[in-house]
Amino acid sequence: MTDSGKETGKRVLAIDDEVVTRRVVARLLETNGYRVSLACSAEEALEVLERERPAVVICDLVMPGMGGVAFVELVRARADLAGLPILILSGRGSKSDRERALAAGADQYMNKPFSSIDLLASVQRLVDSTDLRAA
Repeated sequence: MTDSGKETGKRVLAIDDEVVTRRVVARLLETNGYRVSLACSAEEALEVLERERPAVVICDLVMPGMGGVAFVELVRARADLAGLPILILSGRGSKSDRERALAAGADQYMNKPFSSIDLLASVQRLVDSTDLRAA
């Protein structure tokens, strides 16, 4: 774990229909210096993306309404959002779910339950990759 988040206060958008997961992710990231925006659905997340540009998006795979794969496809189709790093966080660990999410354009896929260390490392890698592209 690095403290880049602590130094920069990078924003992360966390999307999950389960309130407990949103709270756990938010607490973990905020404790490590990230600013966190929360959305309980992909539709709400799209509204958030109209107002702010996070460094990384963490998105659940299966949600009521629009699911994670459809969200990723919509984001990738928009020129202003196409480069936004997206990590899919899912309770479904099948190889086909992983492949479908990555084929849609997700940058990373992580299974629930997740380790705090692994989630922080993944978020930091995505932040670092964004910083390198911007440089």
